[in-house]
Amino acid sequence: MKRGIDFTSVLATIVVVCSMFGLVSCSEEEEITTQDIALMRGIVGKWKTYSINGEPGITNKKRVITYNNDGTVSSTTFANEKWESSSSNKYYLNGSSYIEVNSSYAIKGVIASISDEELTYSNLFSNEGYQCQNMVSHKIKADYSKAILGLWEGVEMTGESTHGTSDHRWEYRADGSYTYYTKDAEGNWVADASNSGNEYYVDGDFLGTRWISNNKEYREWWDIETCNDTEMVWSALRKGSNGKVFSTKMKMVRVK
Repeated sequence: MKRGIDFTSVLATIVVVCSMFGLVSCSEEEEITTQDIALMRGIVGKWKTYSINGEPGITNKKRVITYNNDGTVSSTTFANEKWESSSSNKYYLNGSSYIEVNSSYAIKGVIASISDEELTYSNLFSNEGYQCQNMVSHKIKADYSKAILGLWEGVEMTGESTHGTSDHRWEYRADGSYTYYTKDAEGNWVADASNSGNEYYVDGDFLGTRWISNNKEYREWWDIETCNDTEMVWSALRKGSNGKVFSTKMKMVRVK
């Protein structure tokens, strides 16, 4: 049986940590306990960045954050071309004040609002390489990590370039590898020899892929809109070479 969160011990730690940062006095402990229980129950789950500072989140720069019911938080950061850069820290709540800590730093923030669908958060941590940000995240309720397994054939891709993709197939395996297939001159499906090091991961409804072609590594991320026994649909918000933002979509069918 999965053990639930021990609110007594977690909240006791919250009071100590928040006091260190000047957020709370001992006289506020009873009020904090009531607020933190409600907020901690609401924050538990997986959240994906939707917008940053009022701008829609470009898919290749999104971040998925998972708040666990044991007071730990892990994240998969897609910004800055990082590949599944996950870490596990502790997080503490005092009303709307948020603190995330590990052995080397602490991040302060404020949760402006939270519901079953949306989390609005302001990051107050500012240091070299970081900027204060206002982020809106949507709760991820789907997990496509198993549904994606198998062989898929492209149907259509729309967006900056629109074309059919019936000459392309992808086979996703449980070990995190995949094979990309194209047709040869005789119409036979063959593994594309120009690609190597093919890896992927699925974090809820988010897909990350990378591959090597001509000694250069490529990375690409997609939102998975749907993935079932017959069809899979990806979508993404991209920024073109001209600086304009556009949406693109990929449709596939399962090959049985």
